[in-house]
Amino acid sequence: LLWRHRPPRSSAPSRPSSVAPVLHWLTLSWLASPRFLIAGALGVLMCGQILWWRRRDNVLGYVLVATWVVTILVPLFGTSIVADSDPHVVRRLTAILLIGAGCYLVGLAAGGGIGGRSRLGRAVTWAHPFARDSVPPTIHSWARRFAVASLVVLAAAFALLGYVPLLAADRTSAKYGVGIYAAGAARGGAIYHIGLAMASVALPVILVIAWRRRSIRDLALCGAVLIGLLLTLSRQNAFSGPLLVVVAITVERRWKPVAVAALVCCSLFVGTLVNEFVFPSSPGETTPSFATRVAASAPDVHDQIGFLSGFQTLGNHFVGTKTLTAGFSAKKGYWDPGGYAVRTLTLLPDASGVGSGGIRLPAPEWGYSAFGWTGVVLWSLLSGLFAGWGTVTVKRLVSDSVYRPGGSLNYVLAWVFYAGTFGLLATFYFPERSGLLLLTAAVLFSYAGRSARQRRQREEVNAAFWA
Repeated sequence: LLWRHRPPRSSAPSRPSSVAPVLHWLTLSWLASPRFLIAGALGVLMCGQILWWRRRDNVLGYVLVATWVVTILVPLFGTSIVADSDPHVVRRLTAILLIGAGCYLVGLAAGGGIGGRSRLGRAVTWAHPFARDSVPPTIHSWARRFAVASLVVLAAAFALLGYVPLLAADRTSAKYGVGIYAAGAARGGAIYHIGLAMASVALPVILVIAWRRRSIRDLALCGAVLIGLLLTLSRQNAFSGPLLVVVAITVERRWKPVAVAALVCCSLFVGTLVNEFVFPSSPGETTPSFATRVAASAPDVHDQIGFLSGFQTLGNHFVGTKTLTAGFSAKKGYWDPGGYAVRTLTLLPDASGVGSGGIRLPAPEWGYSAFGWTGVVLWSLLSGLFAGWGTVTVKRLVSDSVYRPGGSLNYVLAWVFYAGTFGLLATFYFPERSGLLLLTAAVLFSYAGRSARQRRQREEVNAAFWA
């Protein structure tokens, strides 16, 4: 009777329970959201090789972690890029990245084992702790020659282009060689990219040598190379070298890893906002948030989602090895990796007029566009194999230079060696013709370092004999 005569419930809406959000966080179910899964998978793909080089002198690791924070974490959690995208595309991208990250770890383990047993770490013997006040003459001379050659090639490229991107009326079109600048880019584009690649390699080497020797001539050469890179408006090529040198010096000076990582992150944040000064927005536009501005300058997440969305729209036309063979051809064709990626992202039949330098996609996504899920596995395995192999090899090369006075020079040379050999192999899915210059630089400076070590050993033997 009491139950039957209970007063009716009020029709007013009840308050939402505050228990559900608490349970959501306590059960860690938020980790299964697409943002966290994508961030974790890309963290493995971008920074997984740190597992094989966990020492505090891992100069590559600081740059990789900072790049992941700036280009992935800030856009994912600071903007609504995932919420505004097609849920089906987001789920497909999450699955591709998770499977790719797992295969990448397997490749890293296999490559690290090969690198630990390989004799390559002993054959390339330039990584030797040099004296504090000297630089090996062979490395010094070859660095100067390489820097001067890069300046000559850049000057010839500007002459063939008929314009300088920084001084052009339309900087965006001039930077990418589109619109009214397309004719000049077609005439001198090949020489321009060669000079750009040479200068980006020569700058960190000659810069760390100038810091070691305190030579006016070397400082003037550094300034000339840096000005040449700034004239191209290539932000990455102009600032990645000096940033690498700063990291090498701070590691040599035994800075705490947290301080080095924070310094690199702040530098990358500043670099992403440089476009606002070079390409100022028109008056009257609303000021976006900090995360939106960073995401606009480093649109990696946006490009990955947009590429997969365009690929699904086109009907999953898998390309096989067409982009690989086109990347090694002398001239850019229809299946050139950069042009194909931009066409898929924009859904334009001809993307030659789009002002873009290409998009950065991880190995699993490139593999998916080539052979579907089989490509996700194979591309990730191969990329991880070469990345693990190269990481362990470079770690062994610089083991004698940890916290030594000559460590900064060896860390920079280690970057040149890795970028020109295993770095190219690890990114085989996006071949670039300028990679041959990186390979040439790696061989050149490795030969110079080997000659320097042999000369030093002969001097030590002679000194011991006469003693």
